[in-house]
Amino acid sequence: MIIQRYVVREVLQKFLSVLALLLVIFASFSFVKFLAQAAGGTLSSALIFELLVLSVIAKLPLLIPLALYAAVLMGLGRLYSDSEMVAMIACGVGLGRIVSAVFWMAVVICMLAMVLSLHVAPKISVLRADVYAQAKEESEITLIYPGRFKELRDGELTLYVESLTDDGRVMQNVFAQVRKNGREDIIVAQTAKKRVEGHFGHQYIVAQDGHRYTGRPGDLDYELTRFGSHGFLIEQGNTEPSFRKQDAYPTLELMRSDRAVHQAAFQARLSKPISIVLLAMLAIPLARSAPRQGKYAKLFTAFLVYFAYNNGVEVFQKFIERGDITPLIGVWPVHLAVAGLAAFLVLSQSLAPGYLRRSLIRIRGV
Repeated sequence: MIIQRYVVREVLQKFLSVLALLLVIFASFSFVKFLAQAAGGTLSSALIFELLVLSVIAKLPLLIPLALYAAVLMGLGRLYSDSEMVAMIACGVGLGRIVSAVFWMAVVICMLAMVLSLHVAPKISVLRADVYAQAKEESEITLIYPGRFKELRDGELTLYVESLTDDGRVMQNVFAQVRKNGREDIIVAQTAKKRVEGHFGHQYIVAQDGHRYTGRPGDLDYELTRFGSHGFLIEQGNTEPSFRKQDAYPTLELMRSDRAVHQAAFQARLSKPISIVLLAMLAIPLARSAPRQGKYAKLFTAFLVYFAYNNGVEVFQKFIERGDITPLIGVWPVHLAVAGLAAFLVLSQSLAPGYLRRSLIRIRGV
């Protein structure tokens, strides 16, 4: 038990360090993206931190398998490079006890990740979509400055604002020219606000208390309309409703759905926690190295295997979405292949004749 606790502590310390590093990297990239959107006026700076936290939490089910995989590789790799693993085997500690310690630790982490992937992540995705829509709605007008003409929508819309309120959210004395299909609308209003409308997140400017002149340039028969409120599009939103994207569906709804795309999304969501155990088992034989090889000797090969595994899951997910394979087959052949490879490598290493003798010879030769 002491040896197993020692191995678990070694791997767990590496796991927390790697996970923290991955989170910092992802958070940094996300922060730069949100900051650029805020600087462009399409995102409220007041909600950047909230969006960043939600994005990091939503990314945890994807980062945890990679972090544990790297932790097992580095933790056991250090034990091999410092000859501690060989000393354990010489004292009668078989590879099976090392496998058992790593396996049960991976199972515990897998259970936590399953709760995150199947229950927490969908709720976070919905909340993040709501906050993102609110951040866009509360943002200042996109690159519009008082006293300047601004062209939007590839020149279809020209906007002029005389002034903004102190909070930058209400435009005053607004002039807009909308050109489309040879006709134009000229809109003059006392005030206007930016608004995100509909499930697709389209962005509009809603003018209040004004007049609209509609006609063709050069004609004299312009149509005059007085309005209390009038909106015109300034930016297209998503092609799919944000709250109905696959990552936002409740897991039970995906399970009960007959649509191939929902079944593929469910299996992809379930694959993340499953991969934690499989990758941890696969990392045990891949971490083995000779004393002179160094603790990170096989990291390159190991990560090639990781990317092949991930790509295999994504390819089979696409096959399900297109109907090339049934959801009953699904992504399971990829998991079975990785499980078979991990079992073969572990058994080959533990049952290899002369493994202990060769290890001791290496120690004497160091």
